[in-house]
Amino acid sequence: MTDNPRKKRPVKTAKDITKKSKPAEETLEQSERKYKALIDTTGTGYVILDSNGKVLDANPEYVRLTGHKSLDEIAGRSVVEWTAPHHRGKNIIEVKKCIEKGFVRNLEIEYIDQTGHITPVEINATFIESNEGPHILTLVRDITERKRADETLKESVERYRKLYTLTPAMLHSIDRKGHLLSVSEEWLRKMGYTREEVIGRKSIEFLTEESGRYATEVILPEYFLTGICTDVPYQMVTKDGQVMDVLLSATAERDASDTVIRSLAVIEDITERKQAEETLKEREKELQIQAHNLEEANVALKVLLKRRDEDKTDLEDKVLLNIKGLVTPYLDKLKMSGLDKSQKDYLTILESGLNQITSPFLHRLSYSFANFTPTEIQVANLLKQGKTSKEIGELLNSSSRTIAFHSDNIRKKLGLKNKKTNLKSYLLSIK
Repeated sequence: MTDNPRKKRPVKTAKDITKKSKPAEETLEQSERKYKALIDTTGTGYVILDSNGKVLDANPEYVRLTGHKSLDEIAGRSVVEWTAPHHRGKNIIEVKKCIEKGFVRNLEIEYIDQTGHITPVEINATFIESNEGPHILTLVRDITERKRADETLKESVERYRKLYTLTPAMLHSIDRKGHLLSVSEEWLRKMGYTREEVIGRKSIEFLTEESGRYATEVILPEYFLTGICTDVPYQMVTKDGQVMDVLLSATAERDASDTVIRSLAVIEDITERKQAEETLKEREKELQIQAHNLEEANVALKVLLKRRDEDKTDLEDKVLLNIKGLVTPYLDKLKMSGLDKSQKDYLTILESGLNQITSPFLHRLSYSFANFTPTEIQVANLLKQGKTSKEIGELLNSSSRTIAFHSDNIRKKLGLKNKKTNLKSYLLSIK
């Protein structure tokens, strides 16, 4: 190595130089200037080393990568000086390898400047023999941005790995043809497969036939247009043949041409919820049947109760009318006959007992004929039975004229005065 690597070699000239050789030398100098300009302005560091790894020449980009300002600061110095301490041994070994093998490719090390700032670089070098001795021609590229991108990618991959291994959700990603690229641990656990058994297979292979047809004919065509689907109901089949109800939501990743290249799907197992819904539906059906049966039973009960009330009313009317028609007249006649004191007492007791028995019936009857006198109630009741005025008179120990008077009052109170309405028929119509 010379004291000044950038000092131009002396050029010997002859006095007898010809016109032909001078243009050739000028052309060579122009080429050298162009080459140097290209090297000096490129964004890649360029350095020429001797066989010991010391700098002979370098472009400005390489000087910048070493953390210096000019070539004079690094000329004659070993590249090991600005190599990060943990890479110095590696750099020395690679220089030797370059001399032995003739090249070094894609060597990644780190440079460090006087302030401690580290710059990751990639080195490609070639060993040559020339008239001036052995040289190592080296290209050094700053890979800081690439390293950052690599770290970002590593972080993304790690997050992605954690997502697929630690998440409690069923996840899978597929390529544009529907082949499984990855699945989460929960997906494998639920489905009962190992990762080796599923990667590369089509996702629809794990669906029921009906769900597979639905996915192919309906969901996927729309999905490739929109790039998203939400809560799509499917049925998946586990390794042991169990059918699992799921909801699938997916989002697509597209390339520069807007073509779906892969997609990530989140799958929610709703089997238990589905079973609960089915159980609830069955229970609702049972309750509807029970409610219908209960409604019919209520209708029947209402009919029975109404019939019972009607039967009760009919019975009460019959008892009351029979007592009034068949018993009371004879009791009245007994009163008129010559009874001794003892017989009169028995008759009073008998009449009192009958009144107690018929008093609830008379109350209901009085409610229907609220403004009737007791005698008018008796007459109205006997008229309902079809008794004539004469028969009623005999039963009540009254004259036919008196009964006609009571009948006329009954018509007035019922609003039938001067009407041709049959009194018996009207009385029968009153409940």
